Amino acid sequence: MKKMLFRLRRCNKLIGFLTDENISPKTVSFLRSYGLDIKDIKEEGLSGIKDKQVLNLARSEDRIIITCDLDFSNILRFPLNQHSGILVIRAYPPTVENINSILKKFLQEIDDLKTIHHKLTIVEKDKFRICK
Repeated sequence: MKKMLFRLRRCNKLIGFLTDENISPKTVSFLRSYGLDIKDIKEEGLSGIKDKQVLNLARSEDRIIITCDLDFSNILRFPLNQHSGILVIRAYPPTVENINSILKKFLQEIDDLKTIHHKLTIVEKDKFRICK
């Protein structure tokens, strides 16, 4: 864990993330424990804003959106060249434990989070795919 945490901190200092309102505060804390720069919609008092507003906020701060909202995986609504990155978590059931487990595995497997910058990434229990 320490080696992975060091690698993530070293490689991903410049990458910020924006967690959508459907991401639990426990997951936000979990991600921060990996040294990630997380801005949370709920902590900012922005719960209830529209998806386009979430996208605009993330783009204005060059942050990758982390969400369980499958609407964000629609590349017709959210073209790849119009955002800083979207990470969609597909967890069944979408409990905090399942989501954190999926994210932990993803963080262990990805070499450099810069590879998901400006991409759509779908993360599931046993796999992830990056749409370029």
